[in-house]
Amino acid sequence: MSDFNAITYNNVAGETLAAKTLYDTQALPQNAKSVSFFPTQPTNRTATLNNYGSNPLTGAFTVFGLGFETNTVVIKTAAGIDPIKIGNAIRDGVVEFKTEDGTRTLFTAPLGQFLAVEQVALSADAAIVVVHLRSNGILRLQQPFQIAQGMAFEMYVTPVDTSVLPSDAQWAAANYPTLKLRAMIQGLDSAEYARQEAAAASR
Repeated sequence: MSDFNAITYNNVAGETLAAKTLYDTQALPQNAKSVSFFPTQPTNRTATLNNYGSNPLTGAFTVFGLGFETNTVVIKTAAGIDPIKIGNAIRDGVVEFKTEDGTRTLFTAPLGQFLAVEQVALSADAAIVVVHLRSNGILRLQQPFQIAQGMAFEMYVTPVDTSVLPSDAQWAAANYPTLKLRAMIQGLDSAEYARQEAAAASR
C-alpha cells in the first residue's frame, strides 16, 4: 500500500476558525462497484445529508482534512446481517479523490484509516456478534491538495465486496436504516490557506 497518501492521526476540526467542512452522505448499496460522493448538483439537499452548493466549488479550495462516519454505529447479527463481513467490507475499502474527469488522482487511502471497525462481545451466545463502526474524526493530510477554481472533483469509496452488504429490505427487516456513509472534506479558500501558512512560517 505504498501508493497511499500519508495521514497524521489527529482531529483537525475547529483547528482554525476559517476552516470550512463540507460533507455529502450516500447509501452503501448491495452489489455496487463503488459509491460516488459530491455529485455536480446535490439531490434532496438537507442540512443533515449534504451542505455544499455545487461541484465545482466557488473559487480554489485547499483540502487539508478528510473524514468519514456512518449513520449506524452499532450493527448486531440478524437475518441477512453479518456484522463482521459488513465491517470488513468497509474497513478494507479504498477512498479516491480525483479531478479532470477522473484522470488525475489527488488522494487515495484505505477507508479503514478513517473508520475503526471494532468487534464487541455481547454474550455467551457465539451466534450473536456486535460490531461498532467508529469514526476517527476528520484527520489531517500530511500533503494538502488544491482543487482549482472551476474544477469539478470526484470522490469515490470502493468497498472490497459489496455483495456482503444487506439489501434495503434486509436492513428494514432487522429494524436498521439502510447503511449510509458521510464523507467530510475540511479546508480553506486557497488564498486564505496560503496567507495562514505564510503567517505561521514567519513566526
